Amino acid sequence: MTTKEYLRQIRIIDRRIDRKTDEVNRLKEVAVNIGMDMTKERVQTSGTKDRVGNSATAIVDAEKEALRYIGEYLDLRTKIISQINSLEKPSHSDILYLRYVKGLHYKEIAEDLSYSEMHVYRTHSDALAAFEAQFGSTYLES
Repeated sequence: MTTKEYLRQIRIIDRRIDRKTDEVNRLKEVAVNIGMDMTKERVQTSGTKDRVGNSATAIVDAEKEALRYIGEYLDLRTKIISQINSLEKPSHSDILYLRYVKGLHYKEIAEDLSYSEMHVYRTHSDALAAFEAQFGSTYLES
């Protein structure tokens, strides 16, 4: 895993959480809409009889998976932010934080820090090298 891939994990897990949360919300919406129309004649079917129970089980399972992602996300996010903040140069930690934690583009980082875009590119490259030198042994493939 490269340094960029390591740092990008925050955004990847964040998107997984969003998708899982959307899935849970969709399942809840479906469960709310499950109902029986008592005005019609009953017809015996061979389908699942406990649609509400099955929906509740699916919701609980999806929520458990979402909580697992959130736990992973928070642990990883905390670890990476701590590593970024421990870099010696504040400009390195500022740029890596804005790029990988907040997800800003280089132009936005330049505007936020009042730097030129070229300075952001150079400092980003230097910051990645400094991060890798300090923490690379924990995530780089041997």
